[in-house]
Amino acid sequence: MPCLIVGDFNACLNQNSVIHLSGSLEAFIRQCSVRQLVNGATRQDNMLDLVFTNDLTPVNEALVGEDFSTSDYGSIHFEVIVKPPVPSPHGYRDFSWASLG
Repeated sequence: MPCLIVGDFNACLNQNSVIHLSGSLEAFIRQCSVRQLVNGATRQDNMLDLVFTNDLTPVNEALVGEDFSTSDYGSIHFEVIVKPPVPSPHGYRDFSWASLG
C-alpha cells in the first residue's frame, strides 16, 4: 500500500545540496525504503519541508513554488493520483412481503 508522508522536517542543505537529516529520520528512510521528492530549498537556503513516499506511482514529483501566503516558506506542489474505489458486488434476493404470510 502506498504511503505518503509530508511535513516540516527542519532539514538543512549544505553547499553541495546534500540534505542533513536527524539520525532517526535517516534510519527511517533506510528501514522503510522511502524516497524524498522535494528538490529545492523551501525556506531561504534550507530544505525544511519534505515529501516522502514508498511508491512513486501515486505521486511522481514535488515542486517548490512561491512563498505561501504571508509565510516566508515556499509552497510545495504535488499531485496524488488516486484510482476510484472498485465497487464491491452485492448479492440481492427477490423479496416479497406476501411470501412471509
